[in-house]
Amino acid sequence: MRESFHVDYLVTGEDDTTKAFSLYGKSKDRVARGGFKLRKWMTNDKMLKGLTDAEENHETASGSVTSEEETYAKFTLDSEISKSRPKKSEIVAGLTNLSKRGCLATIAQLWDPMGLIAPCTIELRIDLQELWSAGYSWDEILHEEIHAKWIRNIQILNQLLTYEFDKKLKPDNAVDLPVIHGFCNGDKANRAIIFLTWKLTNSNYFCVPLMVKAFVAPLKKKSITRMELMECLALSRLYSTSKEALKCSESTGAKTMFWMDSQTVLACIKTPPKRFKLFVSVRVAEIQESLDTQAFKYITSDVNPADVLTRGIPPEERVDEEPSKEIKSNKKTTKCKEPTPCTVSSGESPKFRQPTDNPTLQHLMKTCSTFVKARKNLAYVLRFINNARKKETRPISPGELKKSEIQMFKWCKGTINMDTVDQKLTSKPDKQGLLCAYGRLKNIRTLPNEIQNPLILPKGQQMADLLTFTEIWLNEEDAAVRAELCPNDAPVKTKTVMSRPTVPRYREDIHNAKILHRKAEGKWRKTRSDTDLQIFKKRRNHVIYLLNEAKRKFFTSFVEENSSDQGRQFHASKRLLGKNDSLLFPDYEDKSLLVDDIGRSFGHKIVRIRDYIDTIAGKNVEVIPEDPVVDDARALSSFKPLSGNDILDLIRRSSK
Repeated sequence: MRESFHVDYLVTGEDDTTKAFSLYGKSKDRVARGGFKLRKWMTNDKMLKGLTDAEENHETASGSVTSEEETYAKFTLDSEISKSRPKKSEIVAGLTNLSKRGCLATIAQLWDPMGLIAPCTIELRIDLQELWSAGYSWDEILHEEIHAKWIRNIQILNQLLTYEFDKKLKPDNAVDLPVIHGFCNGDKANRAIIFLTWKLTNSNYFCVPLMVKAFVAPLKKKSITRMELMECLALSRLYSTSKEALKCSESTGAKTMFWMDSQTVLACIKTPPKRFKLFVSVRVAEIQESLDTQAFKYITSDVNPADVLTRGIPPEERVDEEPSKEIKSNKKTTKCKEPTPCTVSSGESPKFRQPTDNPTLQHLMKTCSTFVKARKNLAYVLRFINNARKKETRPISPGELKKSEIQMFKWCKGTINMDTVDQKLTSKPDKQGLLCAYGRLKNIRTLPNEIQNPLILPKGQQMADLLTFTEIWLNEEDAAVRAELCPNDAPVKTKTVMSRPTVPRYREDIHNAKILHRKAEGKWRKTRSDTDLQIFKKRRNHVIYLLNEAKRKFFTSFVEENSSDQGRQFHASKRLLGKNDSLLFPDYEDKSLLVDDIGRSFGHKIVRIRDYIDTIAGKNVEVIPEDPVVDDARALSSFKPLSGNDILDLIRRSSK
């Protein structure tokens, strides 16, 4: 009873007549304890009406009812009690001099808390927003065109007053728990709908609209993705309100399914909120707290009931269906205008038909310098379109390049004028719909199909010119033509691969540890979770430990191996630091010239040393007497070579 009271109204019910009559008696007794009396009872059950009428008549006969006011409007029953309809019979407004104040007062007369007539009134609310944007003052008379529109809106409101809606949320022959379906959509308005779907005993389904909410989009323009996110947020808030209202029914524990026509928002609400900016992050977090994101499914716009709230429907287009029948989706049909024929002056001859408007391919034709680049960029675009949820970082595969190439050729085929194709080519479409030439090459079985049946492209078309230009670049015999056409963009013939030398202590386990460290860092930067951060720090510390341990072991063994000989240790240190300790002499074909240069070098070195000593000691002090042996005119090659016998004779004479 506490949850069923609204101000001084008790709104409740039961499925069984006996339980309902028991609730009637208990509620009266409970309220009577506080000195209050419940009256003006209403019910849609004839048996319950008879029981309560007898009880009320007994109380009246016993004298418990003492005034005429208290006997007014006791239990009543008619055909309209089970139906919900507006209380007003007509909405009247000043039709001659409408102002902004009058338009607002007119819409305010229709109270629709459940939103059951929102598909018909959403256009009126959009018109009211446009009226505010037009800058009218409160009592300024509207222009003739806007005035006529609002006269039509008042007629729509009066027509809506005749609508009736069934109050029942559960049919009598329902089986098991219902399935709660939620739909949302967003364009000019954010809208959300909650339905209850009951399975009946005859295997049909009974669908009941529980609540509808439609919010007109703000005047400040937002991106499509943000509008779709706002509609999903409206659905989550609407479901939270509906869930509280369904606690008193038998719908607790029912299965829930939510539907929307935006795959981008579906991917966002299943992603951690911390990865987004503030606007998206706050709303995604609220949706994830209110709803189970795994219950969201994708639905196309043509079968989405919430799409009706976008375009709105006039009251006369309402379709009445028996509720007990199976629900059939009425897809929206759109009438397309006939294409405007292209007129060509008599002085001009059409070369090809206008191509299909594809801004992506047109942009690629303008920005890419070769067909290879355009094909690769289109392959990346197709990958993003087909796999927006699953990010792929691998290189483009040959299959993806083939698909993008076929799509480019199909786009180019739309520009071919079949009347200008030479009949000798025997042109006809292949299995993929591309126009090919079936000539004499088809009898040569050794050729591949691409050469046997070449494609036919229109001359002068953007992609045909780009493909021809690419063939010139790829042909090595036309290097002069390439250089003349575009010398700065000529393809590189040679390729230089730089290999960085590694230190001797770098091992395979260090390399593998670095790979794991980079993977852990990348994962943490994506998720920003504390668990991934701890794993990343652990991997990084392990790499640092391996590097320090490898350094220590390497230098320890190096010192131990070279500690026995100081010279060996010196040369090994030079080699370790990358310095070359070997002597390098210039190349001499005649060794006598090498000997003369060495002698001259030593002679000049002695002279420089003497000059330096003279400078220090003073000019008047001769520290070392001049050596008459030093003679620049005499070369080492002028000496007489000595044989082994001559040297022995010199030794014998010196010993005497």
